[in-house]
This record gives sequence, structure tokens and C-alpha cells, in this order.
Amino acid sequence: MSAEAVHQFTCLARNNDAVYDHASQLRKLFLSWGKRSNIYVLDQSHPDYEGVAHYKKYRPDPDDILVYHFGIGSVLTNFILSQPGRKFLVYHNMTPAEYLLGVDNQSYFAVTKGRKELDRLRDNLDGVMADSKFNARDLETGHGYKKVTIAPLLKDFSAWDGVSPDPDRLEKWKDDRKTILFIGRVAPNKRQDELIGTLYAYKKLFGPEARLVIPGSWGATVGYRDYLQTLTRKFGLDDSVVMPGFIDEKDFHALFTLADVYLSLSEHEGFGVPLLEAMYFRIPVVAYSVCSIPEMLGGAGIKIGHKNPMAIVAVLKELFENREMRKRIIESQTRQLAEFSREKIEPVIKRTLEPYL
Repeated sequence: MSAEAVHQFTCLARNNDAVYDHASQLRKLFLSWGKRSNIYVLDQSHPDYEGVAHYKKYRPDPDDILVYHFGIGSVLTNFILSQPGRKFLVYHNMTPAEYLLGVDNQSYFAVTKGRKELDRLRDNLDGVMADSKFNARDLETGHGYKKVTIAPLLKDFSAWDGVSPDPDRLEKWKDDRKTILFIGRVAPNKRQDELIGTLYAYKKLFGPEARLVIPGSWGATVGYRDYLQTLTRKFGLDDSVVMPGFIDEKDFHALFTLADVYLSLSEHEGFGVPLLEAMYFRIPVVAYSVCSIPEMLGGAGIKIGHKNPMAIVAVLKELFENREMRKRIIESQTRQLAEFSREKIEPVIKRTLEPYL
């Protein structure tokens, strides 16, 4: 019997969270197919979100399609395995445990548990999707998965089309210096410490003309946040490094409007939504080329295979001053962004679920 409902399960419901944003876009897609669709979450921090409910409110139906977004071990795995519906995994990768031990021990144990859960899930699924080739390889080589479909995250940029950023937020973030931006959870694998070191090298070579803005929540990684603040003081960069924590949509829009370069030295990225956002806002991207970064950027942006701060700051200086180079980089990124359009991704998702719709 065909499914009348496609429901999703994920840990968290929060705007600007890449997985939840993807689930929200998928829900719109499933509704457009004429299916009932809710998002069931482990942590319902925002009970007013449309179509979102606590996972214990789900009422089983053997004809339902259940889409499980997986990025960490949780009680949702046992719950999903106990349900009678058709089960599909969407894999978003997990931070390697070695980055978490001693920094965020709760997450360390959760990702260690998550690896075991992936093994349990493997033979109890009707289909598997990963949002990057890198994540698909993780499932295949690390856990013996077969036939993993690659379906990148859906990102709706139309909400920003033709919309000007909030003038008060622009004023809040405006600065005469060049702005180097990186957005991501404050965590050791994101290497915000190396971004601070790069800014220090830039100022030593070229003077005080740049600042670094690194928004991102820290939560249990507050110890790493404290280390970053100590490093900032040690380098004398208190007035040049801004760590605002989690930012809302208006701050996000203003910062992407004002940024001169998006710089990522992260050592582990399963997908990398901020890279797409930088492309949309026509900000040149410079990124350490590991994990999913090569497939995200394709032939666009500037991919670096080293962490030599002197070489990196030379690239930044050139991007700040060479308009023709900036133009070429931005044009290449605009072409690459088209590879992540809804028109290309939605048919892949439809083909994966179609036998059960």
C-alpha cells in the first residue's frame, strides 16, 4: 500500500540549524506531494514551530514512511527501530570522537554510541541517503552500508532574494576594517584557534586593517571557547576578534552582507552549509580542502591543502585588493551554487522514496 504520510525524526528543532532547516524544506516537499508530514524531535525547544512535535506524540502506522536524520547517538534510534513503518536514514555525519574527548564528554559518548547505532540500523532500513559523497563513504567504509544515495541538503535562498538586511544590524556590525568571517559551532574540529592565529599573522605582516568575526554556539564546549578568548588576549587581538555566540537571522544576514572573505580552516565538515551561504552572498571562499570541502566547492573558491598562515594571509591580502581576482572567484562560486539547486536535488529524493509513495 502506498504511504499517505512521510514523517521525519531529528534531535533538534532550531532555526539556523542545518539539519532542522533541511528537514523543514523536506516537509514542504512532502506536503507538495500530497502527503501528510510532521517533524518529530527529541528536543522541542520551540513548541510553536509549525508541524513540529515531540517524538513520543507520533502514532505508528505501518504504511508511513519514516525519515530519520542521523548525526549523533540518541534514544531516537531505538524508537525508530521499534516502529512498523518504512524506514529511511539521512546521514549527516558525526564529529570524530577524538575532537570531543576532554572538551565535550557528553557528546564524545553520544558519538561513540552513535557509531554502534549505525551498525544496528544498517540491516533494518528501506533506504539510505547521505548529504555528501564524503558522508556516503563514511557509511560504506566504516559501517558496511550499500547503495547509499547522495542527496545534498535543501537550502532555500529565496527568502533573501531582493531583501535588504536590517539597517540597525548593519550599523551594529559595520566596521572600516576588512571582515574575515567564519560561521560554525565553537568546537576543536572547526579550528577557530587557527583562524585567530591567521589573523595574528595578517596583522604582523600587513597591519591592523582586518578583523575576524566567528559566530557560533558553544554550549558544552565552553572550555574551548575560554581557550579561544585566552588566545585572543595573548595575541593582543581583543579589539579584532569577535565571538558573539549564536546569532539570529538578522545578524546573520548583516554579517554575510558585510563580510569581505569567508575563511574556513575546519578539519571536519560533513557538508558545510555556510559555504553555500557565502556563495549566495557573493563572498569569496577560502577553505582548507578536507572531508566534504572539495565536493562542496568543486572548481570554485580557493581550496588550500595546507595550514601555512603566511601563505593564507597572502591569499587574503590579494582577495582584499585584487578586484579582478575577486570577480573571477565569485563567478566560479555562482556557477557551483547551481549544483545545489532544488531542481537538481528534489528529483533524487523523489526517486529514492518513490517505490513506497
